[in-house]
This record gives sequence, structure tokens and C-alpha cells, in this order.
Amino acid sequence: FGIGLERLAMIFCQIPDIRIFWSQDRRFLDQYADGELNVFKPFSKYPPVYKDVSFWTPSEEFTANDFFVVVREHVQEIVECVEVVDEFTHPKTGKHSLCCRVTYRSLERNLTHDEVNSIHNKLLEAVVDELQVELR
Repeated sequence: FGIGLERLAMIFCQIPDIRIFWSQDRRFLDQYADGELNVFKPFSKYPPVYKDVSFWTPSEEFTANDFFVVVREHVQEIVECVEVVDEFTHPKTGKHSLCCRVTYRSLERNLTHDEVNSIHNKLLEAVVDELQVELR
């Protein structure tokens, strides 16, 4: 093994394994899509667990960011992504609803559905308590 371009990039970008250069994983490729050599941000090799939560918002001032903040405060360590997947306004009542997808994934191990369900249920309790939303 010599000091080739891959090995130099590994040192410069702090990439732990040379095999990742041949990966087609978007989580790796997107880190270098702009052509800049950035410090590598590790990602999990384990599968995600997706959980959706739909709720009626308590007021017009409510934003999705309010929900994102509660997620960060309660389950940040194993949440990879939180995104709004649907918005709905009831035509008769005018009530506004959001559906958000929480992607759980660990860097160290597989997460079981039972484990994620328990964590997600605690998150739902916190969301209802702190944001005064009505789950759908």
C-alpha cells in the first residue's frame, strides 16, 4: 500500500475506511458533491426506523420548528432527521394539521421497533405536554 490520492484524502478528510470511496451511498457522496474536501461526517450503516406523527396545531403562530425543538430536546441522540411530510387545513373547521416524519437511527447498533416505540411514545407525551397539540 502506497500513499495514493485516496490515502491523502483519508488523512485530510478524516475518513476512517478506504472502502467508503467506492460507496454509492448518497450520505457519503453528498458530503463532497460541491468538490470541496470537508471533514467527513460519519453516518450509520444500520437501518433507519421511521415514525410519523400527525397533530392539530394549537394556533396559527405554531410552526414546524416548534416540533423540531422538542424532538432535539428529548431524543436528539438517535434522531437522524425530522421533516414535514404533509400539511392539511380542514375545509370546514379551518383547523391546521401537520404530519412529521421522525427518522431514528443509531451509529453503533440496530434499533429494535420495541425500543423505538418506547422512545417515540415518550416523545409524543412531551409534544402534547409542551406544545399543547392534539394528536390525530
